[in-house]
Amino acid sequence: MLLKIDSAWLEYSQCMLILLCCAKRPLTAPELVDAIAVELGDLPKFNPDRRLEGVDAIYEVCPGFIEVDEQPFGEAPLVRIAHFSVQEYLESERILQHKVAKFSIKKRKAHTDIACICLTYLLSMSVDPKEEYPLALYAAKTWHEHLRDGDKSIYLVQHQTLQLFQNTTDFENWVSIWNIDDYSGKKPAGKIPSSIYYASRLGLDLVLSKLFSGSVASSSSSGLSLAEVSTDINAQGGWYGNALQAASAQGHEAIVRQLLDKGADINAQGGQYGNALQAASYEGSEAIVRQLLDKGADINAQGGIYGNALQAASAEGHEAIVRQLLDKGADINAQGGFYGNALQAASAQGHEAIVRQLLDKGADINAQGGWYENALQAASAQGHEAIVRQLLDKGADINAQGGFYGNALQAASAQDNEVEVRLLEEKIAYS
Repeated sequence: MLLKIDSAWLEYSQCMLILLCCAKRPLTAPELVDAIAVELGDLPKFNPDRRLEGVDAIYEVCPGFIEVDEQPFGEAPLVRIAHFSVQEYLESERILQHKVAKFSIKKRKAHTDIACICLTYLLSMSVDPKEEYPLALYAAKTWHEHLRDGDKSIYLVQHQTLQLFQNTTDFENWVSIWNIDDYSGKKPAGKIPSSIYYASRLGLDLVLSKLFSGSVASSSSSGLSLAEVSTDINAQGGWYGNALQAASAQGHEAIVRQLLDKGADINAQGGQYGNALQAASYEGSEAIVRQLLDKGADINAQGGIYGNALQAASAEGHEAIVRQLLDKGADINAQGGFYGNALQAASAQGHEAIVRQLLDKGADINAQGGWYENALQAASAQGHEAIVRQLLDKGADINAQGGFYGNALQAASAQDNEVEVRLLEEKIAYS
């Protein structure tokens, strides 16, 4: 079947099969048509004249290999590989033993090619703003995913990525089409966060190095000046508040190092996690937590969802980070955040080892505050039997009042946690 593909369609069919096998989601017919219209090579470009004319032309390019699924409500039809065995064969070593080896799909190269297609398309959109761009949303949403899964060391795709971040128009077009900082992709309200912020969030260390190097022109139409780079390192904005918190939350150790070396404010406040240390602690990035602490991060800084780094690590069950923070002097009874304190956070989430670690280090077992008011109510509400036993054995006040449920017994009863109800009732009876 591959040998029967018309030679006139060879380049189109190779590209189409790569796209259908390695795209992040099924492509619509108009998206596929525009993706194939991108000419790859040393100087890739989007060529509207290469667009195929409708679904019939798509079938003609790859006869027998694809299916087109019509969609309701007038939505564009989806194009997909006809059968999983086609993709399995194209990605297998068996294809290399035949005359059709030119159709072989190597995933890393395929993702690099698709990243190049997406970036070429995005960089072409400012040339003719009146042109229709059906691939725009897919390209804006996934180019960095394909780049991550491909070979980032290839010069061409590096150059295109840098070009996207350097050119103000292209950069703002991308963020306006799909904002990676918002689950719905909604354009940022107000000023768009800086290119440094987005490069840090995505872990684009080569792009960040270029932005920091001063090789970017001072004209606002072509990039950031050195003064702007210095300012934007600590600029506020975005889901994570600043570039350092974004890199810390995403686990980009090399980016964190770059930002700190260039003067990022290690204790900058704001964003989802309040500060970079809490972000790294929540995400379980031990190396970044260590790096931030070594550079002087305030271990007890307040703010964010969890109030402080210790509570964040405790809530997410990162035992090694909890130990690291305690060894460095974190306040074990610090108040604030959703759970009020670290012990309540660990109790609510069922992290038995961390509860034990905190109690052994002197955590106040009856500390008040947070959603559940105390650790015992949190564990009782969530049905963590072993933790309830542990807290009761350590002298938790079974009659402590407050919190969402009023007290531990009421919490266990409300959630139909029979075992915990029985434990608490027995304790009350003998007290």
